[in-house]
Amino acid sequence: RVNDKCLSEGGTESQNHFHRCKRRILNKSNEVYLYMTIVERHQQRERYKAQHLNSSYGKKKV
Repeated sequence: RVNDKCLSEGGTESQNHFHRCKRRILNKSNEVYLYMTIVERHQQRERYKAQHLNSSYGKKKV
């Protein structure tokens, strides 16, 4: 999907990139933006938790 690259990384290092990507998607379509924030962001957060639960998860805010 188009927005996977925007959300594939967790933590503060990718936040600037994430916000740039979010604006590009918002310019395209409000519906895509809403879908991404509600569904994709939730799924990304769950994947991030699963990947980092036993390592660096506690150091970052998701």
